[in-house]
Amino acid sequence: MQVFFALLFSLSLFISPLTHDLHLAGIVYFEDVSNQDNVEGLCFFVKSNKQIIALDIVDENGRYDFDVPNEKMGVDLSFYFTGNGFDTTFVRSISQFESDICTVNFQLD
Repeated sequence: MQVFFALLFSLSLFISPLTHDLHLAGIVYFEDVSNQDNVEGLCFFVKSNKQIIALDIVDENGRYDFDVPNEKMGVDLSFYFTGNGFDTTFVRSISQFESDICTVNFQLD
């Protein structure tokens, strides 16, 4: 009987999906290079289910880095930026990532 429960427990661990937070990092840059000086200090954030679930302030090189909590992720993640005289602007929506640690660069219009 103990062997049966041990086997059942082992199978449940194998079948259960592992859930991890999503770590995203990368660079944001403007298509129009004359705006590139405005990249430092932008608020770059991600929304899911109409809620902001992660954000970072972009550094002078355009780098961002944040963790998206798994329990707050919906079907897709929508990326936005705001600040430095720019209105809140939709960048892109992504619904699938190859790994729970990703580098994603974004071109801003």
